[in-house]
Amino acid sequence: MPVFVDTNVLVYARDTSDPTKHTHASEWIAHLWQTGEGRLSIQVLHEYYMTTTRKLRPGLQPADAVSVPRSGGLSGWTSGVEIPVT
Repeated sequence: MPVFVDTNVLVYARDTSDPTKHTHASEWIAHLWQTGEGRLSIQVLHEYYMTTTRKLRPGLQPADAVSVPRSGGLSGWTSGVEIPVT
């Protein structure tokens, strides 16, 4: 079953200031990647970028914030929008 992933899950997987949230988020993302069930939206990716480059301390450099979802395997996830093929 497809699971839509919220921005907070991505941010917690990056932020190590709360070890419990970090561990749970990282494990959840790994599970969703392995099962192929994770779904993202452009809005979530935008919010992730803004949060990790402007609010999170220490934050990410813009180029790093863009590369993390790709290197973390998220580029293989589909968007939350399903387009029917007719």
